[in-house]
Amino acid sequence: MAINSSPVPRVELKHSLRLERQRLYGGHFLPECAYCGEGIKDEACDMNEVLFTKGDVQGAEHLSRLLINHRCNCTLVHPGGNTSPCHSGAHTKEGQVRMIKHLIYWEGIDVVLGYIDLVEEHMKGGQATAARNLVMEVWDAM
Repeated sequence: MAINSSPVPRVELKHSLRLERQRLYGGHFLPECAYCGEGIKDEACDMNEVLFTKGDVQGAEHLSRLLINHRCNCTLVHPGGNTSPCHSGAHTKEGQVRMIKHLIYWEGIDVVLGYIDLVEEHMKGGQATAARNLVMEVWDAM
């Protein structure tokens, strides 16, 4: 599967993920929370960056949509910001592992690694190497 490197507006990506990453819960298809694995019943949900954050591309505004707002970097979690156990849990080491497993399940290991390669071409520093190592560690443990 080829990597789509075209920038996607954040709202459009979130909508796409809501429609595509669904499972059957209680007779209804609902978006899956990447942290707890349950369906997100509310219309609203939070989108979480997993491998690369806004801080990683600070000062590179022209690249931020390409690097951050990508289906291989974003997951959906129950709404509520930092008051939500899913949203706040996603920002822990254990939460990041859960998010990576979710990305691998929905996008595939080769596509996620291809995304990291794409990011590495545009990013200075070792964030891409660290992300690749973490993804491979999670993949090996699955």
